[in-house]
Amino acid sequence: GAILRATARDLAELATCERRHFYMARLGIEESPEAGVDQATPGGPSGSGGLDAREQGLLAHRALDQVDLDLYGASLIRDVEDRLAVLAGRTVREDPALAVVKEDLVAFLQSEAGREVRRAKRREREVPFRLGVRLAAGGVLAVDGVIDLLYQRAEGGWRVLEYKSGRPHEGRMEAQ
Repeated sequence: GAILRATARDLAELATCERRHFYMARLGIEESPEAGVDQATPGGPSGSGGLDAREQGLLAHRALDQVDLDLYGASLIRDVEDRLAVLAGRTVREDPALAVVKEDLVAFLQSEAGREVRRAKRREREVPFRLGVRLAAGGVLAVDGVIDLLYQRAEGGWRVLEYKSGRPHEGRMEAQ
C-alpha cells in the first residue's frame, strides 16, 4: 500500500486549524509574521528588545535542551540565566521578557515533574522517531518527529517529555 508521510507537528497543526494547515502544507502559502498572535511580554514587542509568545517558547525550548539538569539550587538558576544570556545575546537584567522566561524555566525545573527529570537514571535529548500507523482505507501513515526529552525514571520505566509553553489553543489536541 501507499505510504503517506507527516511530521508530528503537521498532525498537531492539522488538529489546530485544518484550513491553515491546508494553505501552508498543500498550497505552500507562508503565514505572515503579523498574522501570529502577539502576546508580547512587558519588554515590548519583538522589535524593541522584548519577545513575543512564540519567541519565548523557542528560547525556553533551546535553553532546556542545554541546561545542566544535574545542578540544584542557586547553581541551577545561574545556569538557566547563563544559557538564556548566550542564546538571546543579553541578560535577564537587561530584558524583562528574558526574566519571564527564566522564571518559567526555573518553576518547571523545581516542580515535581522537573525534579523527576533531574533524578532520572538516563536522559536523551532530541530523539528522532518514526511511527507507522495503518490506515483503515489502506496504506500506512508514517509520522516523523523528534522527542524533546526521553528519560528513564529513577524507579524504572521510560517517559517522554515534550516541552510546551503558553496555554493550549482551543480545539488543540489534549495529549501532547
